[in-house]
Amino acid sequence: MTPEQLAQERASTYQKMDDIVDAYMAGRWTLEELVTMRRKLSGWSYRLTAHYLQVWGEAGMSDARRKFAIAREIVAARGADMKAPQNKLEVNAEALDSTFQNRKAEIWDAAARETLKAKIAGAKEVCGAMSQEISNLSWEKRTHYFQGHDPALQADRDEGA
Repeated sequence: MTPEQLAQERASTYQKMDDIVDAYMAGRWTLEELVTMRRKLSGWSYRLTAHYLQVWGEAGMSDARRKFAIAREIVAARGADMKAPQNKLEVNAEALDSTFQNRKAEIWDAAARETLKAKIAGAKEVCGAMSQEISNLSWEKRTHYFQGHDPALQADRDEGA
């Protein structure tokens, strides 16, 4: 897949995960619905891990491209004026529009990397909350107390009335 296709797949996966989390937060769900939602969220989260290499690589390469471009400008300027101080050459190289564009790309690539990390960590937290709710619902399903069928509790209620 091309980087653009991977970015589109990532955006689509983010949207699917957001839809599941939004639906989960919107109301109460049956045990079966929660299990299905958790399974889907876990699956999409796992799918995102396939993007780690590309996202981290892009962030690292953006940094390398910017540093290389600055070094190239400094070397070219040094060739033109051997007596110019190094700090002046660095400042001039940093002031170039191409350096600004490289720095902007580096920031956006780092943001994509952090977004990926946050989405996976957030999905893990939501899956944990879903697991707790699934555990509670399955316990309630197995317990007579919550079903209203416990004869001892019913006798206590009848005596109190």
